[in-house]
Amino acid sequence: MPKLAYRSKLPRPDDPDLLASIRADLEAGVPLNHAAVHAGISDQTAYHWVWQGSQQLEQAEQDPITLRDLRELGSEAVFAQAVKESLAACVVDGVGKWREAKVNDWARWATLLERRFPADFGRRDYRQVEQRTLSVNVTARLSPAQAEALAEVLSRRSLDGSTPALLTEGTPP
Repeated sequence: MPKLAYRSKLPRPDDPDLLASIRADLEAGVPLNHAAVHAGISDQTAYHWVWQGSQQLEQAEQDPITLRDLRELGSEAVFAQAVKESLAACVVDGVGKWREAKVNDWARWATLLERRFPADFGRRDYRQVEQRTLSVNVTARLSPAQAEALAEVLSRRSLDGSTPALLTEGTPP
């Protein structure tokens, strides 16, 4: 039976059994949404607790008074810190096993880290260039000869080779 079936009380973020289950799953590389359901809470609850706890931890970092116990911040802070520590343990363990792996065994640890933590271990294409488009509207009163000369200059400067649209007779865009 699932853990949710016989719950006698509402779960708390600092419940030791809940934290132990979440920690074990996260350290093994299981995503938080699956670890939460396995521990008996919804994934939305887990993400909400992490968000609330992160807010509490940020406030504590900005406060000059250092707290000796996370429980003073709130039970969500305890949960968020446990999640952060478990994810860090997963990375440290994965990198250690990757470095110790034999010649044919390193790829599974690299793949785990690459897929689980793509921001840190994912592949990056450094050749990819970010493209930006700049659009400028200029209103000016020009003689027909000046307008023709300006259109010629702008068409040479246009990146895509198209002739820029010019407004005539003072009509607003």
